[in-house]
Amino acid sequence: MSSSRGCPFSCSYCLSSIDKCLRFRDIGLVKKELQFFIDHEVPQVKFVDRTFNCRHDHAMAVWSYIMEHDRGKTNFTLRSRQIC
Repeated sequence: MSSSRGCPFSCSYCLSSIDKCLRFRDIGLVKKELQFFIDHEVPQVKFVDRTFNCRHDHAMAVWSYIMEHDRGKTNFTLRSRQIC
């Protein structure tokens, strides 16, 4: 799962640097997808989201939603690289 795309940096070794525009998915859609995973008791959801923490309010909205709605059946993990 991913809640953002692109990257504001230009690291030569990173595929995310191809797209210079950093954009975040609509938080309502992200929450809808999270609820689907929770409702269907998907065992593992992996965020592969290099720029997840570039916008504090966006990241906190995702984690707050998970904390408020999680039923203890789904394991959420995050792989992030950038701190913007």
